[in-house]
Amino acid sequence: YKELISSSFVVNTPMAKVESNNFNFEHSFSYHPQINKMRKQDLHKKMLNRVPARTQDRADLVIPSALIVADHFRLDPFYLVSVIWTESDFKSSAKSHKGAMGFMQIMPETKAFLKKSISQKDYSELNFKMKKFNLTSGEKENLILGAFYLKQLKNKYKDPRLAAIAYNMGPGWVDDQRKNMAPVGLNNQYLNKVKSRYWKLSGLNR
Repeated sequence: YKELISSSFVVNTPMAKVESNNFNFEHSFSYHPQINKMRKQDLHKKMLNRVPARTQDRADLVIPSALIVADHFRLDPFYLVSVIWTESDFKSSAKSHKGAMGFMQIMPETKAFLKKSISQKDYSELNFKMKKFNLTSGEKENLILGAFYLKQLKNKYKDPRLAAIAYNMGPGWVDDQRKNMAPVGLNNQYLNKVKSRYWKLSGLNR
């Protein structure tokens, strides 16, 4: 369940942009000096070659747009695509039994909150950049809002592991666990999936 994120850490200001064909981002689980220098089309091919054959058509549709969104929000593209893969298996039609929807499995109430929180400048710029890709307006919105949410969680926790768990379980759950000195992320199946797919997509060493 994607709980509503607290307004105390939502910053309604434009994110830093990288107007380049290369990436420059904060790595999530590893660091490789050459990755920042990779071109977007090379990253696309690299990722596509590393997903299962049964998902390649779906992944091919979403990865180009995911790279645009990752670049805009300065998210590690392997991290973002790993979350998309884990959340929906690259299926835009995915819907959980609790009502989370789309590539990034966003709950309706969370979607409404995020739409009010994201800057109109960010939202408009990303929609313009994604025009050339064959996604519906709803699919683009799902990617933009999901990436924005993940970025805010990463800003809040300063830890990609906690951000991923909070994306899945809700920040309220993570905060309660930490407040009660309970373990967060110990043998967490969701986090293990995200990390496993991160290593597979990136080809980097653990």
